[in-house]
Amino acid sequence: MTYSILLTNGNTLTTVANGSIDQTTTDLTLIGQNTSGYGVFINDNFVHLLENFANTSQPNHPVKGQLWYDTSQNLLQVYNGSTFTPTGNTIVSGTVPSGLTTGGLWINSTTSQLYFNDGTETTLAGPLYTKQQGQSGFVVSTILDTLSVSHTIVSLYVANTLMGIFAKESFTPATAITGFTDTITLTASQVGTTLTVTSCSTNTLAVGQTITGVGILPNTVITSLVVNGVTANGGVGQYLVSTNATLASTSMTAIYGTLQIGFNVSTYGGITFNVPVSQASYLLSPTDGSLKNANSFLSTTSASSTSGTLSIQNSTPLRLGTAGYTTVNTSYGTFEILSNIAGQDFQISSSNSNPTTQSLYINGTTLFVGVGGYSSSNLPKTTLDVNGTFRIATTKTPASSTAAGSTGQFAWDTNYLYICVSGGTTGNATWKRVALGTF
Repeated sequence: MTYSILLTNGNTLTTVANGSIDQTTTDLTLIGQNTSGYGVFINDNFVHLLENFANTSQPNHPVKGQLWYDTSQNLLQVYNGSTFTPTGNTIVSGTVPSGLTTGGLWINSTTSQLYFNDGTETTLAGPLYTKQQGQSGFVVSTILDTLSVSHTIVSLYVANTLMGIFAKESFTPATAITGFTDTITLTASQVGTTLTVTSCSTNTLAVGQTITGVGILPNTVITSLVVNGVTANGGVGQYLVSTNATLASTSMTAIYGTLQIGFNVSTYGGITFNVPVSQASYLLSPTDGSLKNANSFLSTTSASSTSGTLSIQNSTPLRLGTAGYTTVNTSYGTFEILSNIAGQDFQISSSNSNPTTQSLYINGTTLFVGVGGYSSSNLPKTTLDVNGTFRIATTKTPASSTAAGSTGQFAWDTNYLYICVSGGTTGNATWKRVALGTF
Protein backbone atom coordinates (compact mmCIF):
# COMPACT_ATOMS: atom_id res chain seq x y z
CA MET A 1 0.00 0.00 0.00
CA THR A 2 1.05 3.62 -0.53
CA TYR A 3 1.77 5.70 2.58
CA SER A 4 2.59 9.34 3.27
CA ILE A 5 5.84 10.74 4.76
CA LEU A 6 5.13 13.61 7.19
CA LEU A 7 7.35 16.50 8.33
CA THR A 8 7.76 17.42 11.99
CA ASN A 9 5.14 20.16 11.64
CA GLY A 10 2.61 17.60 10.35
CA ASN A 11 2.75 18.59 6.70
CA THR A 12 3.04 15.88 4.10
CA LEU A 13 6.45 15.72 2.52
CA THR A 14 5.70 13.06 -0.09
CA THR A 15 4.07 9.65 -0.64
CA VAL A 16 5.89 6.37 -1.36
CA ALA A 17 4.25 3.62 -3.38
CA ASN A 18 4.26 -0.01 -2.36
CA GLY A 19 7.48 -1.82 -3.36
CA SER A 20 9.32 1.39 -4.45
CA ILE A 21 11.98 3.78 -3.14
CA ASP A 22 12.25 7.62 -3.29
CA GLN A 23 15.78 9.11 -3.58
CA THR A 24 14.87 12.56 -5.00
CA THR A 25 12.64 14.10 -2.33
CA THR A 26 15.36 14.07 0.34
CA ASP A 27 18.97 13.03 0.65
CA LEU A 28 17.81 9.88 2.43
CA THR A 29 16.27 6.89 0.66
CA LEU A 30 12.55 6.70 1.47
CA ILE A 31 11.46 3.02 1.37
CA GLY A 32 7.99 1.81 0.32
CA GLN A 33 6.23 -1.19 1.83
CA ASN A 34 7.44 -4.64 0.74
CA THR A 35 10.55 -3.21 -1.00
CA SER A 36 13.23 -5.83 -1.49
CA GLY A 37 16.74 -5.08 -0.23
CA TYR A 38 15.44 -2.42 2.16
CA GLY A 39 18.18 -3.23 4.74
CA VAL A 40 20.90 -1.64 2.63
CA PHE A 41 18.90 1.58 2.25
CA ILE A 42 18.23 1.74 5.97
CA ASN A 43 21.92 1.27 6.85
CA ASP A 44 22.96 3.88 4.27
CA ASN A 45 20.48 6.35 5.78
CA PHE A 46 21.90 5.80 9.29
CA VAL A 47 25.46 6.39 8.13
CA HIS A 48 24.52 9.54 6.16
CA LEU A 49 22.78 10.93 9.25
CA LEU A 50 25.72 9.94 11.47
CA GLU A 51 28.21 11.84 9.28
CA ASN A 52 25.82 14.75 8.58
CA PHE A 53 26.20 14.14 4.83
CA ALA A 54 29.93 14.97 5.05
CA ASN A 55 31.15 16.06 1.59
CA THR A 56 32.91 18.86 -0.24
CA SER A 57 29.59 19.86 -1.84
CA GLN A 58 26.22 20.36 -0.21
CA PRO A 59 23.47 17.70 -0.38
CA ASN A 60 21.32 17.73 -3.50
CA HIS A 61 17.87 17.50 -1.87
CA PRO A 62 18.09 19.24 1.53
CA VAL A 63 15.11 19.89 3.76
CA LYS A 64 14.84 22.74 6.22
CA GLY A 65 16.85 22.00 9.38
CA GLN A 66 19.13 19.47 7.72
CA LEU A 67 22.79 19.43 8.81
CA TRP A 68 25.73 19.19 6.41
CA TYR A 69 29.39 18.90 7.36
CA ASP A 70 31.35 20.86 4.74
CA THR A 71 34.63 18.98 4.48
CA SER A 72 36.23 21.69 2.31
CA GLN A 73 36.02 24.19 5.21
CA ASN A 74 35.70 21.73 8.11
CA LEU A 75 32.46 23.51 8.99
CA LEU A 76 29.06 22.25 10.13
CA GLN A 77 26.24 24.03 8.30
CA VAL A 78 22.43 23.96 8.55
CA TYR A 79 19.84 24.39 5.79
CA ASN A 80 17.47 27.31 6.47
CA GLY A 81 15.04 26.51 3.69
CA SER A 82 16.96 28.33 0.98
CA THR A 83 20.69 27.91 1.72
CA PHE A 84 23.18 26.29 4.05
CA THR A 85 24.64 28.59 6.73
CA PRO A 86 27.33 27.93 9.37
CA THR A 87 26.03 26.72 12.70
CA GLY A 88 28.28 29.17 14.64
CA ASN A 89 31.59 27.40 14.19
CA THR A 90 34.70 29.51 13.89
CA ILE A 91 36.28 29.25 10.46
CA VAL A 92 40.07 29.11 10.26
CA SER A 93 41.24 30.00 6.77
CA GLY A 94 43.81 32.05 4.91
CA THR A 95 41.10 33.55 2.65
CA VAL A 96 37.69 35.10 3.29
CA PRO A 97 35.21 32.21 3.64
CA SER A 98 32.06 32.18 1.58
CA GLY A 99 28.71 31.91 3.31
CA LEU A 100 29.78 33.50 6.61
CA THR A 101 26.50 34.73 8.12
CA THR A 102 25.36 36.69 11.17
CA GLY A 103 27.38 35.79 14.24
CA GLY A 104 29.95 33.83 12.26
CA LEU A 105 33.61 34.09 13.21
CA TRP A 106 36.65 33.79 10.96
CA ILE A 107 40.27 33.52 12.02
CA ASN A 108 42.59 34.60 9.23
CA SER A 109 45.38 32.03 9.53
CA THR A 110 47.69 34.17 7.37
CA THR A 111 47.49 37.39 9.40
CA SER A 112 46.42 35.91 12.80
CA GLN A 113 43.41 38.24 12.99
CA LEU A 114 39.80 37.58 14.06
CA TYR A 115 36.79 38.74 12.01
CA PHE A 116 33.04 38.57 12.76
CA ASN A 117 29.93 38.89 10.63
CA ASP A 118 27.30 41.32 11.97
CA GLY A 119 24.69 40.42 9.40
CA THR A 120 25.80 43.13 7.00
CA GLU A 121 29.51 42.65 6.54
CA THR A 122 32.51 40.80 7.88
CA THR A 123 34.45 43.14 10.20
CA LEU A 124 37.87 42.95 11.81
CA ALA A 125 37.63 42.37 15.56
CA GLY A 126 41.36 42.43 16.23
CA PRO A 127 44.19 42.76 16.57
CA LEU A 128 44.48 45.80 14.31
CA TYR A 129 47.89 44.71 13.07
CA THR A 130 48.76 41.59 11.09
CA LYS A 131 51.23 38.95 12.20
CA GLN A 132 53.62 40.23 9.53
CA GLN A 133 53.36 43.85 10.72
CA GLY A 134 54.15 42.97 14.34
CA GLN A 135 52.52 44.40 17.45
CA SER A 136 51.39 47.95 16.68
CA GLY A 137 49.05 50.30 18.54
CA PHE A 138 48.15 50.92 22.18
CA VAL A 139 48.42 48.31 24.93
CA VAL A 140 46.82 48.99 28.34
CA SER A 141 48.48 47.27 31.30
CA THR A 142 48.90 47.53 35.08
CA ILE A 143 52.39 47.44 36.61
CA LEU A 144 53.86 47.82 40.09
CA ASP A 145 56.28 50.53 41.18
CA THR A 146 59.22 50.06 43.55
CA LEU A 147 56.83 50.57 46.51
CA SER A 148 54.48 47.79 45.20
CA VAL A 149 51.81 50.34 44.23
CA SER A 150 49.80 49.53 41.09
CA HIS A 151 49.70 51.94 38.15
CA THR A 152 47.82 51.75 34.85
CA ILE A 153 49.88 52.68 31.81
CA VAL A 154 49.25 52.82 28.05
CA SER A 155 52.14 51.68 25.87
CA LEU A 156 52.44 52.60 22.19
CA TYR A 157 54.06 50.06 19.84
CA VAL A 158 54.97 50.16 16.15
CA ALA A 159 56.16 46.92 14.49
CA ASN A 160 57.01 45.25 17.82
CA THR A 161 59.00 48.32 18.92
CA LEU A 162 57.99 50.30 22.01
CA MET A 163 57.76 53.99 21.06
CA GLY A 164 56.71 55.31 24.45
CA ILE A 165 54.44 55.06 27.47
CA PHE A 166 51.59 57.26 28.70
CA ALA A 167 51.28 57.57 32.49
CA LYS A 168 49.22 59.74 34.82
CA GLU A 169 51.61 59.45 37.80
CA SER A 170 55.35 59.73 38.17
CA PHE A 171 56.95 56.51 39.43
CA THR A 172 59.73 54.00 38.87
CA PRO A 173 58.62 50.55 37.65
CA ALA A 174 59.54 47.69 39.99
CA THR A 175 60.71 45.56 37.06
CA ALA A 176 62.31 46.53 33.79
CA ILE A 177 60.11 47.35 30.79
CA THR A 178 61.79 46.20 27.59
CA GLY A 179 62.55 49.21 25.45
CA PHE A 180 62.06 51.70 28.30
CA THR A 181 63.58 50.69 31.62
CA ASP A 182 66.53 48.46 32.30
CA THR A 183 68.35 47.10 35.33
CA ILE A 184 71.94 47.32 36.49
CA THR A 185 73.38 44.75 38.88
CA LEU A 186 75.90 46.03 41.40
CA THR A 187 77.61 45.25 44.70
CA ALA A 188 77.62 48.12 47.17
CA SER A 189 77.47 49.18 50.81
CA GLN A 190 75.74 52.17 52.38
CA VAL A 191 76.82 54.44 55.23
CA GLY A 192 74.48 57.34 55.88
CA THR A 193 73.53 58.75 52.50
CA THR A 194 76.71 57.54 50.78
CA LEU A 195 76.48 54.46 48.57
CA THR A 196 79.86 52.88 47.80
CA VAL A 197 79.76 50.72 44.67
CA THR A 198 82.55 48.14 44.37
CA SER A 199 81.31 46.34 41.24
CA CYS A 200 78.79 47.24 38.55
CA SER A 201 77.53 45.54 35.38
CA THR A 202 77.63 48.80 33.38
CA ASN A 203 78.83 52.38 33.68
CA THR A 204 75.33 53.84 33.43
CA LEU A 205 74.44 54.61 37.05
CA ALA A 206 72.85 58.05 37.06
CA VAL A 207 70.87 60.53 39.14
CA GLY A 208 67.22 59.50 39.49
CA GLN A 209 67.77 55.73 39.36
CA THR A 210 66.12 53.66 42.09
CA ILE A 211 68.23 51.20 44.10
CA THR A 212 66.54 48.01 45.27
CA GLY A 213 67.67 44.89 47.11
CA VAL A 214 67.51 43.06 50.43
CA GLY A 215 67.77 45.59 53.26
CA ILE A 216 67.54 48.63 50.96
CA LEU A 217 65.05 51.18 52.28
CA PRO A 218 62.05 51.90 50.01
CA ASN A 219 62.43 54.77 47.57
CA THR A 220 66.23 54.81 47.70
CA VAL A 221 67.18 56.99 44.73
CA ILE A 222 70.56 58.24 43.51
CA THR A 223 70.59 62.02 44.10
CA SER A 224 74.18 62.94 43.16
CA LEU A 225 77.24 61.53 41.39
CA VAL A 226 79.55 63.76 43.45
CA VAL A 227 80.80 62.79 46.92
CA ASN A 228 83.44 64.96 48.67
CA GLY A 229 84.25 66.64 45.38
CA VAL A 230 84.87 63.38 43.50
CA THR A 231 82.54 62.58 40.59
CA ALA A 232 81.64 58.95 39.92
CA ASN A 233 81.81 57.69 36.34
CA GLY A 234 78.53 55.77 36.44
CA GLY A 235 80.17 52.54 37.60
CA VAL A 236 82.46 51.82 40.55
CA GLY A 237 82.59 54.78 42.93
CA GLN A 238 80.57 56.67 45.54
CA TYR A 239 77.08 58.15 45.11
CA LEU A 240 74.69 60.11 47.29
CA VAL A 241 71.24 58.55 47.79
CA SER A 242 67.95 59.79 49.17
CA THR A 243 67.81 57.55 52.27
CA ASN A 244 69.97 57.35 55.39
CA ALA A 245 71.01 53.83 56.36
CA THR A 246 73.89 51.53 57.27
CA LEU A 247 74.22 48.41 55.12
CA ALA A 248 77.10 46.01 54.60
CA SER A 249 78.26 45.14 51.10
CA THR A 250 75.53 43.23 49.28
CA SER A 251 74.01 42.67 45.84
CA MET A 252 71.71 45.42 44.63
CA THR A 253 69.80 46.39 41.53
CA ALA A 254 69.52 49.85 40.00
CA ILE A 255 66.44 50.49 37.92
CA TYR A 256 66.56 53.38 35.50
CA GLY A 257 63.71 54.69 33.43
CA THR A 258 61.39 56.60 35.78
CA LEU A 259 57.98 57.32 34.25
CA GLN A 260 56.82 60.93 34.37
CA ILE A 261 53.28 62.25 34.01
CA GLY A 262 52.38 62.34 30.30
CA PHE A 263 54.15 60.65 27.39
CA ASN A 264 57.53 59.06 28.07
CA VAL A 265 59.65 58.16 25.03
CA SER A 266 61.33 54.76 24.88
CA THR A 267 65.01 54.01 24.36
CA TYR A 268 64.42 53.70 20.61
CA GLY A 269 66.68 56.36 19.06
CA GLY A 270 65.49 59.58 17.44
CA ILE A 271 61.90 59.71 18.71
CA THR A 272 60.37 63.19 18.43
CA PHE A 273 56.88 64.62 18.12
CA ASN A 274 56.99 66.26 14.70
CA VAL A 275 53.96 68.48 15.30
CA PRO A 276 53.57 72.25 15.75
CA VAL A 277 53.03 73.36 19.35
CA SER A 278 51.30 76.63 20.14
CA GLN A 279 51.60 76.33 23.93
CA ALA A 280 53.62 74.25 26.39
CA SER A 281 53.69 74.45 30.19
CA TYR A 282 57.11 72.81 30.47
CA LEU A 283 60.04 71.61 28.37
CA LEU A 284 62.10 68.57 29.35
CA SER A 285 65.83 69.14 29.75
CA PRO A 286 67.81 66.58 27.68
CA THR A 287 70.76 66.76 30.11
CA ASP A 288 69.21 66.01 33.50
CA GLY A 289 65.55 65.25 32.71
CA SER A 290 64.27 68.22 34.73
CA LEU A 291 61.23 70.23 33.66
CA LYS A 292 61.80 73.82 32.59
CA ASN A 293 59.02 76.42 32.68
CA ALA A 294 58.93 79.85 31.02
CA ASN A 295 60.98 81.41 33.84
CA SER A 296 63.89 79.17 32.87
CA PHE A 297 64.37 80.92 29.51
CA LEU A 298 65.36 84.35 28.23
CA SER A 299 62.98 86.06 25.82
CA THR A 300 64.23 87.14 22.39
CA THR A 301 61.39 89.63 21.87
CA SER A 302 61.24 91.52 25.17
CA ALA A 303 63.49 92.57 28.04
CA SER A 304 64.46 89.69 30.34
CA SER A 305 67.10 88.88 32.90
CA THR A 306 68.62 85.91 34.65
CA SER A 307 70.40 85.35 37.96
CA GLY A 308 72.10 82.22 36.63
CA THR A 309 75.20 81.71 34.51
CA LEU A 310 74.66 81.95 30.76
CA SER A 311 77.09 79.82 28.76
CA ILE A 312 77.21 80.16 24.95
CA GLN A 313 79.55 77.55 23.52
CA ASN A 314 79.30 77.93 19.75
CA SER A 315 82.03 79.46 17.56
CA THR A 316 80.20 82.81 17.25
CA PRO A 317 78.58 83.15 20.65
CA LEU A 318 77.03 86.64 20.43
CA ARG A 319 76.10 88.80 17.45
CA LEU A 320 74.64 92.26 18.11
CA GLY A 321 72.50 94.72 16.16
CA THR A 322 69.72 94.30 13.62
CA ALA A 323 72.29 93.87 10.84
CA GLY A 324 74.66 91.78 12.96
CA TYR A 325 77.51 94.27 12.53
CA THR A 326 79.20 93.43 15.85
CA THR A 327 80.29 90.05 17.21
CA VAL A 328 81.50 89.13 20.68
CA ASN A 329 83.52 85.93 20.69
CA THR A 330 86.74 84.21 21.65
CA SER A 331 89.42 83.25 19.18
CA TYR A 332 92.31 81.01 20.28
CA GLY A 333 91.79 82.02 23.89
CA THR A 334 91.49 85.76 23.10
CA PHE A 335 88.34 87.67 24.00
CA GLU A 336 87.24 89.78 21.03
CA ILE A 337 84.71 92.48 20.25
CA LEU A 338 84.81 92.27 16.48
CA SER A 339 83.33 94.53 13.82
CA ASN A 340 81.86 92.68 10.84
CA ILE A 341 82.07 95.71 8.53
CA ALA A 342 85.05 97.88 7.54
CA GLY A 343 85.39 101.30 9.13
CA GLN A 344 82.96 100.74 12.03
CA ASP A 345 83.87 102.91 15.02
CA PHE A 346 84.01 101.56 18.57
CA GLN A 347 83.02 103.42 21.71
CA ILE A 348 82.57 102.85 25.43
CA SER A 349 80.29 105.31 27.21
CA SER A 350 80.45 105.77 30.97
CA SER A 351 77.22 107.78 31.15
CA ASN A 352 73.91 106.35 30.01
CA SER A 353 72.23 109.75 30.56
CA ASN A 354 74.76 111.49 28.29
CA PRO A 355 75.79 108.96 25.60
CA THR A 356 77.66 111.64 23.66
CA THR A 357 80.31 111.70 26.35
CA GLN A 358 82.53 108.73 25.54
CA SER A 359 85.11 107.30 27.90
CA LEU A 360 86.81 105.50 25.00
CA TYR A 361 86.43 106.03 21.27
CA ILE A 362 88.25 104.20 18.44
CA ASN A 363 88.12 105.50 14.89
CA GLY A 364 87.45 102.43 12.75
CA THR A 365 89.27 103.94 9.75
CA THR A 366 92.46 105.38 11.29
CA LEU A 367 92.41 103.11 14.38
CA PHE A 368 93.22 106.21 16.48
CA VAL A 369 92.15 105.85 20.11
CA GLY A 370 90.61 108.76 21.93
CA VAL A 371 90.17 108.85 25.71
CA GLY A 372 87.74 111.25 27.33
CA GLY A 373 85.09 113.06 25.29
CA TYR A 374 85.75 111.89 21.74
CA SER A 375 82.89 110.92 19.40
CA SER A 376 81.96 110.57 15.73
CA SER A 377 81.87 114.37 15.51
CA ASN A 378 85.12 114.84 17.48
CA LEU A 379 87.47 112.10 16.29
CA PRO A 380 90.86 111.41 17.94
CA LYS A 381 93.73 113.02 15.98
CA THR A 382 96.66 110.77 16.96
CA THR A 383 97.28 107.10 17.71
CA LEU A 384 96.45 107.87 21.36
CA ASP A 385 94.60 111.11 21.94
CA VAL A 386 93.86 111.93 25.58
CA ASN A 387 91.43 114.74 26.26
CA GLY A 388 92.57 115.58 29.80
CA THR A 389 95.24 114.27 32.13
CA PHE A 390 96.93 110.89 32.08
CA ARG A 391 99.09 109.04 34.60
CA ILE A 392 101.77 106.40 34.44
CA ALA A 393 101.84 104.47 37.69
CA THR A 394 105.11 102.76 38.51
CA THR A 395 106.89 101.37 41.51
CA LYS A 396 109.79 99.73 39.69
CA THR A 397 112.59 101.87 38.29
CA PRO A 398 115.67 100.52 36.43
CA ALA A 399 118.50 99.42 38.71
CA SER A 400 121.07 100.64 36.20
CA SER A 401 121.29 102.27 32.80
CA THR A 402 121.53 98.78 31.22
CA ALA A 403 118.67 97.12 33.10
CA ALA A 404 116.22 95.04 31.04
CA GLY A 405 113.48 97.07 29.39
CA SER A 406 111.48 97.81 26.27
CA THR A 407 112.04 100.76 23.97
CA GLY A 408 109.76 103.62 25.01
CA GLN A 409 109.13 102.26 28.52
CA PHE A 410 108.72 104.95 31.22
CA ALA A 411 109.39 104.80 34.92
CA TRP A 412 109.76 107.39 37.65
CA ASP A 413 110.54 107.97 41.29
CA THR A 414 110.73 111.04 43.46
CA ASN A 415 113.97 112.24 41.88
CA TYR A 416 114.07 111.13 38.24
CA LEU A 417 111.99 110.36 35.16
CA TYR A 418 113.43 107.32 33.33
CA ILE A 419 112.95 106.24 29.70
CA CYS A 420 114.28 103.17 27.91
CA VAL A 421 115.72 104.38 24.61
CA SER A 422 116.95 100.95 23.48
CA GLY A 423 115.19 97.83 24.65
CA GLY A 424 116.81 94.51 25.51
CA THR A 425 117.84 92.12 28.25
CA THR A 426 119.91 93.11 31.27
CA GLY A 427 123.23 94.48 30.04
CA ASN A 428 121.92 95.06 26.55
CA ALA A 429 119.28 97.77 27.12
CA THR A 430 119.88 101.50 27.48
CA TRP A 431 118.03 103.75 29.94
CA LYS A 432 118.33 107.50 30.31
CA ARG A 433 116.95 109.73 33.01
CA VAL A 434 116.23 113.33 33.74
CA ALA A 435 116.23 114.93 37.18
CA LEU A 436 113.00 116.30 38.57
CA GLY A 437 113.15 119.90 39.75
CA THR A 438 111.09 121.69 42.40
CA PHE A 439 107.70 122.99 41.18
